[in-house]
Amino acid sequence: MEKSPNHKLPDQYVARLMKLFLGKEPCRSRGYVLDGYPKTTEQAREIFGQVAETEMAGEGGEGGGGVLPPMEGEGGMGGEGQTDADMGMMSNAVNQILPDYVVSLVGTDDFLCERVMKLPQREIQGTHYEEESMLHRLLEFRENNTERNTMLNFFDESGIHPIVISLIDEETEKERDIDCIYDYVSDIFGEPIPGFGLSAEEMERLRKLEREQRRLREEEERLEKQLLEEKARKEYQDKMEKWAETLEKLQMEEEKVLVAQSEPLRYYLMKYVFPVLSKGLIEVAKIRPDDPLDYLAEYLFRENPEGRMFDPSYTREGELILKQYEEQVAPTIGNNDGSILEKMRNSVS
Repeated sequence: MEKSPNHKLPDQYVARLMKLFLGKEPCRSRGYVLDGYPKTTEQAREIFGQVAETEMAGEGGEGGGGVLPPMEGEGGMGGEGQTDADMGMMSNAVNQILPDYVVSLVGTDDFLCERVMKLPQREIQGTHYEEESMLHRLLEFRENNTERNTMLNFFDESGIHPIVISLIDEETEKERDIDCIYDYVSDIFGEPIPGFGLSAEEMERLRKLEREQRRLREEEERLEKQLLEEKARKEYQDKMEKWAETLEKLQMEEEKVLVAQSEPLRYYLMKYVFPVLSKGLIEVAKIRPDDPLDYLAEYLFRENPEGRMFDPSYTREGELILKQYEEQVAPTIGNNDGSILEKMRNSVS
């Protein structure tokens, strides 16, 4: 196993051990059930290949299967570690290890993945049912069990016709109940041999126990889910409180910045606009004219401290004419005519 790349026992050794085990008295007298093995046609040929060929050729009887070559390594089945009794048992039992029935349960990938997703996380963790391992195993199984290359064909050609059971009801498209599948298989296999297996009362007690265990698991899952939801809710509330606190700090900082930016504007308005505007509003409130806005506009024109831009007698055209006169005409006129320039200024203003 240490030399194996996946640290598993090679298939050839597993097959030989399986043949030895299946040839022992308990399996020969009571029967056996192999669940999930063999997985491939090659593995099935390793275990049952010689027996199937003997059965198909009509060479029955003991010793018809041949003897396997010894396995290498210490503690293995070959060499000095393999006794004559084991060799004789394998030789005499090769024709008695073929199964009487082969049952194949068929399910889609979606169905199988959904069943695994319903299992509790603690049962999945560290097993082949984890997502990556599950998908890899499904892909490998589909590749090794195509319509032409499937292990079922090997048994079918050996005279053991597989019993294929779909896990999904074709009419309702729902999962079949496990009890229905068990009853269906029991009808094919027949009643258990007296003295073997469980009695009807024991089976009923076992089913009750399984139902109780299922109920306890569901209750445990419900409690775990509730705890997770409460934990998530608490984390959400903590994050929202922290976010609200951060938002409040940001708003305060933004307010400080706005106040600092608006300070020059406030100073400008307080110095040049609000004094006159406040007086005008007070005057409007006292007189209450029919058109308060028009009255306020006239008041601002009258009370303008500069007395130029908002004076009705002031015009930009006159200001331009006066400026042109001062620059071009006035220098050519003597000082005696200064009164003329003063009169023009008074007429413009």
